[in-house]
Amino acid sequence: LCMFRIRVPALRDRLDDLPILIEHFAQQARLAGYPDFGGISTTVIAKMARYGWPGNLRELRNEVFRLAQQTPPGTKAKAWTLPGGPPPADKGHEDIPGSWERDKLIAELQTARGSVATVSRRLGVSRARVYRLIQAWGLILDSYRK
Repeated sequence: LCMFRIRVPALRDRLDDLPILIEHFAQQARLAGYPDFGGISTTVIAKMARYGWPGNLRELRNEVFRLAQQTPPGTKAKAWTLPGGPPPADKGHEDIPGSWERDKLIAELQTARGSVATVSRRLGVSRARVYRLIQAWGLILDSYRK
């Protein structure tokens, strides 16, 4: 069914097009219910150019529409955070291994038979934090699941 293929590079590979694409999506936002959207400042565009855009054009469009919704009418968007916002903090624990003892984690993994959810609940940290510590210390999770 495909007569020929067209390769379209990822957005991260054509960041020179970003200002044009942002203005295009800003115009779409104006037509879609945000007629007073003033656009996006050059500072924000520069910040957006440093993001990898894994969702390509769809993600960029959604971000421009989100800014159109959040920006006061008649003004340019002057602030932007990465999609998803900052990662949640883990109840006062640092992100570096060693903030609590390796032996404590091993004991909890043994008691919980390798259940990361149980260990994270007992230690009061996220499951992602437990997985990071397991990886940082080179522990093999399956060895506790018996």
